[in-house]
Amino acid sequence: MLLAAGLIPATALAQPQRNTVVFACPGGARLSVEFAVGDFTQPAVVHPPSGPAVSLKPQPAADGFRYGDGTRELRGRGNDVTWSDGAAPPLACTSGRR
Repeated sequence: MLLAAGLIPATALAQPQRNTVVFACPGGARLSVEFAVGDFTQPAVVHPPSGPAVSLKPQPAADGFRYGDGTRELRGRGNDVTWSDGAAPPLACTSGRR
């Protein structure tokens, strides 16, 4: 369905705008995360240094933000995040934004 005024698909209006942040991790690895702009109730899509991308639902956090699915978790505050994936050691990363 198209909206008459601007001929914009109605489904496009329902989709939140997404912002991708790339985090630098130890050993030159990169972690990329797609966040919904201004809406932390939407899932985040995490592109880990290895393995497929995963969509994680927001979780309660005392400070900063947290997304997870019971096996994987992304926690962060400001420019710093920690990525946990199963039994692997947590990976601490930071974005270049200051």
